[in-house]
Parts: sequence; structure tokens; C-alpha cells
Amino acid sequence: MKNILHRIRMQCSRVNTAVCAAQGQNGGTLIMLFRPKEKEMWDTTLYEENGTYHLFYLRQGNIGHATTRDFVTFEEHEDICGFGGEGRWNQTGVPLTGCLQKVGESYKMLLGSIEPKEHKQVYGLYESCDLYNWTEYENNPVLMSDGIIYAKTVSPRDGNMFTAWRDPLVYEEKDGWYYICMCARTPRFDHSTTGALVANLRTRDFKSFEYLPPLDNVGDKVKYAECPDCFTLDGHRYITFLDHSWGGTRVHTSTRSDTAGTYYKVYNENTRRFEWLPDCLLIGASGDRQCSWAARSTMAEGKRLLYHHITAKRVGFAFPKEVKADSDGSLSLMYFDKMDNLLGESA
Repeated sequence: MKNILHRIRMQCSRVNTAVCAAQGQNGGTLIMLFRPKEKEMWDTTLYEENGTYHLFYLRQGNIGHATTRDFVTFEEHEDICGFGGEGRWNQTGVPLTGCLQKVGESYKMLLGSIEPKEHKQVYGLYESCDLYNWTEYENNPVLMSDGIIYAKTVSPRDGNMFTAWRDPLVYEEKDGWYYICMCARTPRFDHSTTGALVANLRTRDFKSFEYLPPLDNVGDKVKYAECPDCFTLDGHRYITFLDHSWGGTRVHTSTRSDTAGTYYKVYNENTRRFEWLPDCLLIGASGDRQCSWAARSTMAEGKRLLYHHITAKRVGFAFPKEVKADSDGSLSLMYFDKMDNLLGESA
């Protein structure tokens, strides 16, 4: 069994553009990547409840939805329709990464779009009682950058493409507040920084928000702090975020050059700042190869799990990995025991 698992691991480490599979005892093929049938797939949100994992993903302006209990077999469900009418905030759908949070007995999802008038990135609220049927809040959009702490205009460092205000994630619930981190940019920057920030805000109802000072300024290293995350593990506090070597910014670690992937920083209690480690790439590759790279984490079954999608000729959702913290604060990705399901009961 160990030899079979070793071959599976080695195969996964080598394959980027093809489906990674193992041969079962019955001769069937066991797929290690989830790829929707006849659907596109991009950034993902993984949510676990009562042993069922719900996977939501960007899908051409809609939100795709699939469920699994073992990460081997997936059941696909109807998309969440993200397209509004002409002139509405979401007339082009919701192509920006969102987040999911359970509040009481209902569920809240923040989903993002580029509004048609000023082409700003904004977020609307969707609500559900069962995770399958979703209703758009009538007074959307609810979440926009404030223009004071966080820029609400385009940046010349970005070719005046669009604002940086996307990818919210609830990272903490405390005293009735839900704390959210986001990809953002400061209104003030110079040639030494892109202005990239990990924004920090909080809400009680997901309809109004209080803007807090940023969790961290990372503009000296990266162009964006996309898909940020913040969590505590084994006494260490971390932030993670996604970027790649573009726009004149080149990120090098102690082992890789021109990296693309999800980076992390660890909080230093003495300096009261998040600080880089020599090898700060959590998952990704050198040479700006955007393969296994867009990652976030979630708590499930008592473990901190890293989940990510793979960018290749055909994108897919990869098998999650367990996150472990070393004594010096560095992070490692470990084997997630549900991968045993790939071997089948007779293995």
C-alpha cells in the first residue's frame, strides 16, 4: 500500500497539464482532480459541514457548485446565477472570487463583479438556507472600497485596468463581528511599491462594513495580494496571498526564482508585524509558472487544509493538503489522509 501511495504522490508532483489518476483494484480509473463536466473553472471556495464538502467555483460569470464526501466522487449541482439585468452592478456576472460564511442557521456569500459605470470592483450579498438555493440581496452591491484607507480608483501601475478590491474571506468571528481580509491597494504609493495591501474590515450583518487598518502592506514584493487568508496554527499567526512575477515585480525565494504561487508571512510578536521567511512560497513554482498556485485554507475535521485550483490547459481542483507549522514558524504541506480513498476498499 505504501508503494502505491508513493507512486500516486510522485505522479502528482510531475503532472501539471493532465489528469492525475491511479489504477484501482477493479481496473477503474480514480481521478485525483475534479474537473466539471462541460464547465469552466477558476478560483474556488471549499466549505465543510457534517462531513460533506461543498466546492464553489468561478464559472464564466456564474458560480459552479459540487459536493463530495471523499474527494474521489463529486456530485454537480445547478450554478448560482450571477448575471443581473442591463445596467445593474452585476450585468457581467460575478467573475471575482467570493467567500462563504454560516451566520446562525443561514449562509452568506459575498460575490464580486465589475460594475458597468466606473468599472470598479464591487461585491454583492447572496443568501441561502440550505447551500443549494441562493437569493440575491435586493440592495446590492453592499461592499465597495472606501477611497480613504483603500483605493477606489485605478492605478497607473496597473495599466489603468481596474481597481484592486476583491477576494474577501472571513478569517475570524469575535464578539458578534465577522472579520474579513481582502485584496486591496493603498491610495498612496510611489515607485518603491505597488501599493498592494491585505485589507482588513469587519461586519455584523454582511450588509454594512467597518474599514480597519490593513493587516499588511506587501507592495514592496508583489503586484497584488490576491485571495488572501489569515489564520493561527500552533501558536503562530499567518497571512497568505497569491501573486506571480509580473508588472516588473520579481519575487525570489531561497530556493526559487521568478516565483508564482501562494506566499505566506508569519507574525512577529516583538516587531508586531508580519514578516517574510527566507522560503516564503507555500505552493507554486519558479519561472512564473502558474500551475498549482491559487490556494486558500479552511478548517475541516480538526485539520487546517490547503485547497487550490490548478491552472493548465484544462483547469481543475486538486486534492487538498494538510498544513503544518514547524517550530520556527515555517509552514509545510502534508499528506491528507482522505487520499487513501483513491486506493479503494480492497487496496
